[in-house]
Amino acid sequence: TDIIKAIARLIEFYKHESCGQCTPCREGVDWMNKMMWRFVQGDARVSEIDMIWEISKQIEGHTICALGDGAAWPVQGLIRHFRPEMESRIAQFQQQQQQQARA
Repeated sequence: TDIIKAIARLIEFYKHESCGQCTPCREGVDWMNKMMWRFVQGDARVSEIDMIWEISKQIEGHTICALGDGAAWPVQGLIRHFRPEMESRIAQFQQQQQQQARA
């Protein structure tokens, strides 16, 4: 199972379920969703891993209901436990892009 894709699909669910009332949830989950699908492809920079961590921290504890927390925690867990896989995916994508540029 592709853990990065699994978390991306979970965040997509949270984006769909957000009522949009709280700005941190409405905007933050949308940003996390866009970023997670870029991580699935590897089309991101390593520095964006820290950026999505910060976004998740801005959502956590700053919403009316627990949906924001529920969206933030899987991303935090992914980074905490699978950061090397995320970095590897990014490196592979960059290597493929360089090879295609040479061809």
